[in-house]
Amino acid sequence: MTKVIHEVVVNIPPEYYRAYPNLERLVILKEEVFYDHRSRSYLSGKHLYQETIRWIEEYPYERLKRGVELKDGPLMLEYCLRGLAQCEVGSSSGSTIRGVFDKGLVHKEFLDMLETLTGVKDMPSIVREGGQVPHINKSTPLLRLRALAACAWAYFDTHFKLPDAGSMYGIVTNSFMQNSAFLANICARDDWQPRIVIRIANWLRSLDYRYPGLRNEATQAISAMKYLWSAYDAYSKRRIAAHVKEFLKVQAAENVYICAAHDCDVQAMHKDAFRACTGNCPPETKPHYCSKLCQQKHWFVHRYVCKKGIPADPVGVDDGDPDWVDVGERYDTSYPEDVILATSQVWSSRPGADICIDVQHHSPYRPMDIIRIRTTTLSPAFLRYFRWYWKLEENH
Repeated sequence: MTKVIHEVVVNIPPEYYRAYPNLERLVILKEEVFYDHRSRSYLSGKHLYQETIRWIEEYPYERLKRGVELKDGPLMLEYCLRGLAQCEVGSSSGSTIRGVFDKGLVHKEFLDMLETLTGVKDMPSIVREGGQVPHINKSTPLLRLRALAACAWAYFDTHFKLPDAGSMYGIVTNSFMQNSAFLANICARDDWQPRIVIRIANWLRSLDYRYPGLRNEATQAISAMKYLWSAYDAYSKRRIAAHVKEFLKVQAAENVYICAAHDCDVQAMHKDAFRACTGNCPPETKPHYCSKLCQQKHWFVHRYVCKKGIPADPVGVDDGDPDWVDVGERYDTSYPEDVILATSQVWSSRPGADICIDVQHHSPYRPMDIIRIRTTTLSPAFLRYFRWYWKLEENH
């Protein structure tokens, strides 16, 4: 089997960071349920933040509640999404779905409303009287599909807040994961593939590694969801094809697309994302760097290629020449900010530079998955911090 790189784009505009409580969570939720992953027409990071903030300012909590009373479809969906993201909206009922009362779980109020918005007759927690779907004002096919994806997200998210999350016992005894798979399958059947559909399928596929050969009623029902698996297989093929094409591009000019500093691992998504060394080194092997820090670190070994007239192995006593390696001097490959990242190091000093970092998924049950964090607003230091944190999770 070929490894699959799952790309996660994180473009948080610094000027909108924490403009509202849990704003980032709301934006990510909308990215996962509002847009088909195959489409390139969805809003970019900054525009999505702007649009989300516009909705928050134009439709505050009181106005959304009024929209719910009037059965206004778009306002009902916005109300539910803010509730799921815990961004400004809180549930007045205090009850949670399926009798789960842990703080922070999905409120039944939001889930019931989303299932009503879907227009689907057979939903996991709603029994339609006489098979009739309630009338919703301003309802559109796209709104119904987005509500369906939001339902899948809610069930999927809630499963991982349970004490037995991720286990087969949790899947069999609680209906959250099975319901999320059921709804994701409906989305795929209707040719609607937002990111949450792929994320659900990807996690369910890990069950083959976790419980090889195990067959019960739950796993058989999940395996029979042909639309979901067809969508995921097509997604995997597209990702593998894109990775092969990208690999060939990078292989032809590794010095341009991979930061030269040892153990940095930050990559450029286009040839102008990094800055090249301005010295006298050969153009075909000229190193490129993601940051000034990496250039300074790599200078320890690169200076003998970059400057003419320097011995190949100039180790000796200190004669005051900074171009010579003194006795005891070592190539420092550590990055202190991997452990403690200052706020000033979070944001990129070159906004718009498209960079990424690849990290092997830490779960032993997902050996073929690589997570790629891609950004144009965050710094290389932040990407390395993510890598360090991800490996820390692996060790615990």
